[in-house]
Amino acid sequence: SKAGSKQPFTALQREIESLDIHKRSPEGSNICRVKITGIKKRASINCYILLRTYFPEFSRFSANKALSIE
Repeated sequence: SKAGSKQPFTALQREIESLDIHKRSPEGSNICRVKITGIKKRASINCYILLRTYFPEFSRFSANKALSIE
């Protein structure tokens, strides 16, 4: 069995979904699949994409060209 509990992550997922501060995938699901392409490696992760409008401090960051949404 894995160490730790999924309970805190599940609570965080529910909170993000109830606040509706995330972008849905093109298929309409809450969690998006994101491709990450580096110089030597590629990977993909499932994640929430938070909307910048709810986080004004993100405005100083530009889009990361290594990421793309599947």
